[in-house]
Amino acid sequence: MKKFFVFIFLFQSVSSLAQVAANTDLPEVKLRMIYMNRDSFIKPCIESPSPCALAPEELKQASDLLAASPMFEGVEFSGASWVPQLPTTPGTGKLTPLYTSEKRMGAKITINSARLLNAPFKPVAPYELYVESMLGYMFFQPSQKLAPTAALAKKFSLFWGQLFKSFGLEQLKEDRIELLVFKNKEVRILLLDSYQAHFLNAEIMKNLKCDAGSVANVITNYANLGWTQYKTSSMGSKASGRMQLTYECASTTARQAMAADLTFETEFLGADKKQWNSANFLVKVGASRRGGAVRR
Repeated sequence: MKKFFVFIFLFQSVSSLAQVAANTDLPEVKLRMIYMNRDSFIKPCIESPSPCALAPEELKQASDLLAASPMFEGVEFSGASWVPQLPTTPGTGKLTPLYTSEKRMGAKITINSARLLNAPFKPVAPYELYVESMLGYMFFQPSQKLAPTAALAKKFSLFWGQLFKSFGLEQLKEDRIELLVFKNKEVRILLLDSYQAHFLNAEIMKNLKCDAGSVANVITNYANLGWTQYKTSSMGSKASGRMQLTYECASTTARQAMAADLTFETEFLGADKKQWNSANFLVKVGASRRGGAVRR
């Protein structure tokens, strides 16, 4: 039950991600999500037994970081053309690292935006790379002991990488648009544009078909999810996709497993960075069937 509430808190925090500066891009959105939800990414792993296979000393490290969590001063993104500027390391002419901060627990973490598009933060990168990078730096920040904390971050990333799957648009790589799907006891589907993460579950479920007197209340599984077409123009883009879902219909007296084939059409506004236009999100339900089996 504790883990269930941790997952809910994670998504409540994701939904509070307000739009940020115009320079925002998909890697920044992901790192903000992980930083804002740092406790939720750590807490499930310190249960007993640890689902992340943490050793006793690693459990202590994770617990210590959780205890100090309120001390964190936040995350800031900066680049060569930004204020404050972080283009090079003084006296060296070299670009600053991806992350910089003062060597004390809880100091503000500054991320060099110029490096976000470098490996490993490529378009359609596995979500666990972001988890490992951010949590690894958060452990490394106070300890300055890279080797053991890097191994610890890897365990967190492997755990979360099994739950999050990314489906990105590769046709136009400068448009950072992605579907991010989380599956645990239920399926949560998020759309990430250049600015923030958007939950799609409510919009999808209101289109799912149930018997009279029942409504769709939870998505339980998915298959064959992906983008099918992408068209760009000078001031925006349009994309379509498809998915197969199993879901549960519920009434006051009964629950029933169902499955359906869906297509969706969506629009993104902006000449450069793209922003999802929720008003033009269209979901069409094709074949629906009882029993909740998805065709793979």
